[in-house]
Parts: sequence; C-alpha cells; structure tokens
Amino acid sequence: MNNLNELSNCGNGRIVLNRYHYFGGLSEQPIMEFCEDNGINLEFIHILWEAFQTNSIPDTQLLMQFDTAMIIEYLEKTHAYYLDKLIPEIELNIFRFAQLLGIEHPIIKHLIIHFDLYKQDLVAHIQDEELFGFTHAKQLLINGVSSLNYKIAHFEIEHEHKEEQLGELLHFLKSNVSECEVLPFKMILSKLELLQRDLFIHSSVEDEVLVPKVRLLERVLLSRHH
Repeated sequence: MNNLNELSNCGNGRIVLNRYHYFGGLSEQPIMEFCEDNGINLEFIHILWEAFQTNSIPDTQLLMQFDTAMIIEYLEKTHAYYLDKLIPEIELNIFRFAQLLGIEHPIIKHLIIHFDLYKQDLVAHIQDEELFGFTHAKQLLINGVSSLNYKIAHFEIEHEHKEEQLGELLHFLKSNVSECEVLPFKMILSKLELLQRDLFIHSSVEDEVLVPKVRLLERVLLSRHH
C-alpha cells in the first residue's frame, strides 16, 4: 500500500483512524505499528478511507471479505465516535454561536431545539442497534445461537437513515444564515456535514455488509440444526 502517508495526513483518513484512538505521527511507519499493535487491519481501514475521500459507498464486496466481528467492532467504535466526539463538538459550537447571537435569537432557538431532538433520536437509534442487532449477531458468532427473539431481517426493516434528518437542519441554517463568517457557525456547518457524510457511509456498511453477513450466518446455523 503506497499511500499510507496520504492516509495519515488527510483529514478524512484521520477521521477513520481516530475512532480507533489513533493520534500518531504523519509518517508511514507509525500507522503500520499502531494497526499491528492494536489488531487493526490496515486494508480494512484503507477501504473506508477511500469511501470518505470520494464521499461514496465503500466497496462492499471488499468489505464482505472481512470477519463479521471486525465489521461490528468498527460500527460500535463509530457509534462511540459520534456520541463522545462529534456530537459534543457540535454542541460546543452551538453554545459559542449562541453567545454571539443571544440565546433568544430565533435561529439559535430553532438550532438548539432541533439538534437536541436529533441527538435524542440518534442516541435511541444507536442503543436499539447495539441492544438488538449487534447483540444478536455477536451471540450467533460466539455461541451459534441467539438468546433474543430476533432476526437480522428486523434490523433491515426497521433501519432508519439518520443522515437524512441532518439534511433538513443544514438546509435551514444555509437558508437563514447568509454570509456568516464567524468561526462557531462555520464549525457547526462543517461538523454537521461531516456527521452527515459519516452516517451515510456507516449506514451503507450496516445495510450492505453487516446485514448480508448475518443473514448468511443465520442460514448456515439453521441448516446445522435440521
């Protein structure tokens, strides 16, 4: 892989790596050492990095070659990245923007109310995925059976794409705040767009990789019991 320096130096590359708590240098060797020391497959990371670079769905055929446990680990770490890093960063910049415009400003009130509602919905969505979909998959992998009355088809049917709701909030801000150069507002837009793009890729990994892999696992295990 001849572009590891680019992977580490590029913002999108570091976004993928940072959810694994990578804060190393920008040279090629530290990334390789970090991945080796932490049991992270560098090829797996590179596939996701390319998706961020092109703002497109990752190569699902390539991702299907990796262990289901690795896919689940990535999805769980991504959830933590949203809740522990991205969401707090957005909230901090909303607070700073509110200090500039005033808490009673209509745009601030709209932003606070709607982002808080979005956050609550996203937290509930993540909890539901991890409690049912991910737990079901992990139990199948470890025990060959799930204690839940659950099938991955439930996950597929109920799965919502949370990036679409962010589009509405972004549209409101861009339509109602024109030529605003203050840093907090620019950071809010930047972080919301980043979260939207990340959720788009995240959802595609769940829909196009995790669901087919777990569905196949369910069929294999079912055939063994008949």
